[in-house]
Amino acid sequence: MKLHNEGWSNKRIVTFLNLNGIKRRNKKDDYKVKDIFLCLQKLKIREKRKSNIKYKLRKWELWREY
Repeated sequence: MKLHNEGWSNKRIVTFLNLNGIKRRNKKDDYKVKDIFLCLQKLKIREKRKSNIKYKLRKWELWREY
């Protein structure tokens, strides 16, 4: 996400990762443009979900009987 925020294109990110020998986590093969696109999409959704958290708390009463 850091490279994307700096303005790098998906193709440039793929080239950077493959030249540095960074492999995909589960399959241990090289990255493709589609992999980067999906990864960025999931990260954006996660960030949006984090920022849209709203809680409504009312007065709670706890009862404990002995």
